Amino acid sequence: MVAKDESTRLQQALLGLDRASVSALVRGSIDADTDAGERARFVDRVVSPALFRIGEGWERGTVALSQVYMAGRILDGALRELAEPPVLGCDRGPIAVGVLGDRHTLGKALVISVLRCGGYEIIDLGGGLTPERFVQGALDADARIVMASVLMFNRALEVSRVRSLLDRGAHRRTPLVVGGAPFVQDPTLADRVGADAWGRSAADALRIARELLGPAT
Repeated sequence: MVAKDESTRLQQALLGLDRASVSALVRGSIDADTDAGERARFVDRVVSPALFRIGEGWERGTVALSQVYMAGRILDGALRELAEPPVLGCDRGPIAVGVLGDRHTLGKALVISVLRCGGYEIIDLGGGLTPERFVQGALDADARIVMASVLMFNRALEVSRVRSLLDRGAHRRTPLVVGGAPFVQDPTLADRVGADAWGRSAADALRIARELLGPAT
């Protein structure tokens, strides 16, 4: 019940654009010395349920896109106030996250915030990427997972090109995870463009990372 109340308070503070309350809630549970396992538990108990409910509100039309955007910015800022969290050892490798085609980076920011809070090392590839630039950035970082966010259907089709480029040489088995509106609207699309998994939320991204890499403990 305590965790549920804490998650509800975080949700309300994010939707109310109350930066001070969000920061206080985060600092009340984790600090610079908190290990990766406890950070991941905080995400499970508090952050992911709050973000999931905010996302549900947007899908129902009760939460504005501007609120979702600002909630992501405020949460990311609160997490960045702390020292960088412990990350997985180098034998696990980083997760590369980027946006194909457009510069609508809200989803990417939420995913990165939650994954970092969960203890994973993240390479932010940025937005407005071509498949070639996306894959080159991921390969340069020696990413163990690549996560691509898309907003428009035509950009979702470009995931096929990303898959093709990743399948060359030693990187053939690199998992490709996708997210964004086209995959929510058509859950079969991820398979058709060659993705290994898809998620509809930042919480899903954390779950998928754990399934593919193991927990950040």
